[in-house]
Amino acid sequence: MRLYTGGTTGRPRAVVWDMDTLLVARRQSTWGILGITPPDDLDAAVRIALDPGIVRPVTLPLPPLPHGTAQSTTMATLALGGTVVLHAAARMDIDEALRLMLAHHVTRIIVAGDALALPLAEAAERSGAGLLHVRTIISSGMRFSDDVKRRLHALGELTIIDMVASSEGGPYAFGTTQGVDDLPTRLEMTPGTVLLDEELREIQTDAGALGILAFRGILPTGYFGDPEKTALTFPTIRGHRYVMPGDWARADGRGGIELLGRLSAVVNTGGEKVFPGEVEESLLAHPSVDDAVVFGLPDRRFGEVVSAMVSPAPGAVIDVPALLGFLDGRLAGYKRPRHVFVRPSLERTPTGKVELARVKADAESELAAQAS
Repeated sequence: MRLYTGGTTGRPRAVVWDMDTLLVARRQSTWGILGITPPDDLDAAVRIALDPGIVRPVTLPLPPLPHGTAQSTTMATLALGGTVVLHAAARMDIDEALRLMLAHHVTRIIVAGDALALPLAEAAERSGAGLLHVRTIISSGMRFSDDVKRRLHALGELTIIDMVASSEGGPYAFGTTQGVDDLPTRLEMTPGTVLLDEELREIQTDAGALGILAFRGILPTGYFGDPEKTALTFPTIRGHRYVMPGDWARADGRGGIELLGRLSAVVNTGGEKVFPGEVEESLLAHPSVDDAVVFGLPDRRFGEVVSAMVSPAPGAVIDVPALLGFLDGRLAGYKRPRHVFVRPSLERTPTGKVELARVKADAESELAAQAS
């Protein structure tokens, strides 16, 4: 089976999984998150699905099914004998999704971080009906802020599961909240997840240690038709095969992590590493900003400078000088964007990703036009 990555580079890669291996890898996300001991064979899985004591989920995936989490949770729902409710429109109509949720008594909603969770929260607040029957919201692969989680928790008694996972393997960590008292979210590493320093030594028990997430467990065979990239992402370390998609994190010394972002997205400005996620969080804290992506642009003096592309909240106008002033008290000077580009939309892909190559080309084109 070929499971395609999200495509932040504009070139999604096909990750090759043997079907039986993939099903084993998803035992935890299918049965484990419900507190059910995963079955060892097909007969045991059928017995669980037919067990009258099992509460079968009714799942509404908001991302399209090519999104890994939407696809895996759909398969998990069917494996449990549950029901899948699909949105039939070619584009997401959040009000229609809310209608489907209420009409079919949906108990589980799949989102792609704030990109879908925020519109869902806004629609449910407008309706006055809350989230009623929803008991679980699951997300992975996207920024899912505590502010949006707080709004969702206020709409019903539900559990939010925020997964750090990838098409290449995992999950690496879970952040589970059952109410506003559990916020801010703490991401806890799963068994088999480690944090590696630049010498590939395990450092996850060292509080404050900065390293790269890796997972040693059930893994795919690699990338389709790309042995070089496969060797880099799936290295063998001290006799064990790992997957290392490139996410940096900081250990808290108690089995938890603070996720910082992909190494490929880190901006190296004057020798200082800037993780885009931290800058994006600060930008999104401003009430006029609805969406943001942070990246590096070439600079003769510093090598790269931090840059941002933002889109306004409905009815808002982004005042760039005021926005930069807002950041002064939140970010160190070298983390503050030198260039800010305003667009009506960041044109995220159906899986909620931003194509960085397109964004950078757009930004560089604007700078060139200004220079001429």
